[in-house]
Amino acid sequence: MLVTVDPYYNTQFYNECKEALKNNGVDFKEYINIKSPYNWYFEIDKAPVMVNYDKATDSESRWMVNTVKPLRENEAYLLLRRENDSGAKALLKFVENEPLKRARQSQYAVFFTVKNKEELITLTKDYPGRVWYMGKYYSNKFRVCLALHPTVENFLNPDQILLKNTGQFSEPGRFESELNWKVFRGNDRLIKFTETPYFEDGKFKKVKIQGEYSSRFII
Repeated sequence: MLVTVDPYYNTQFYNECKEALKNNGVDFKEYINIKSPYNWYFEIDKAPVMVNYDKATDSESRWMVNTVKPLRENEAYLLLRRENDSGAKALLKFVENEPLKRARQSQYAVFFTVKNKEELITLTKDYPGRVWYMGKYYSNKFRVCLALHPTVENFLNPDQILLKNTGQFSEPGRFESELNWKVFRGNDRLIKFTETPYFEDGKFKKVKIQGEYSSRFII
């Protein structure tokens, strides 16, 4: 279930809850709702006790996106939620990593899927730009990639294109949330790190990702 303590407690208490979940060995995931009031949510198996909380409605769940996950210890400190990290401005810091920020600022961006690594190596030998590999989703049905130049469509079949943004998804997190909802059908959510693997000039730039999500980024 998805629960938020934001309406009842301050950010320090939120961080204490997060540390308590870790210390007690409780599996959880962390999301932000990209719609006002931009509450933060924990996804946990059981309802919390001894704290006040609100459970997310279906309409609120629609707008949940993952927080950016650190790959290094110093990044974990930088991504620690603080008292002034509230409202819409927090989305820029905690929702967008580099490729998603560039996608929002670009006049064109597209999420698409490929079959394998070799396809991306071949594609990027001629494609004039970088292609980020965002991982496997929806029970490995989609190997999701992100590109920012419309000529990428010359290298793709129409059924490989998952979602395009030509300016209609201008809010931070909106392009991502549309992918989660319209393509993954709410059964999965895009995972983001402070650094993202990418293909460029026919070469693959690997990123060392460890933990529960590592298998998703093996292509």
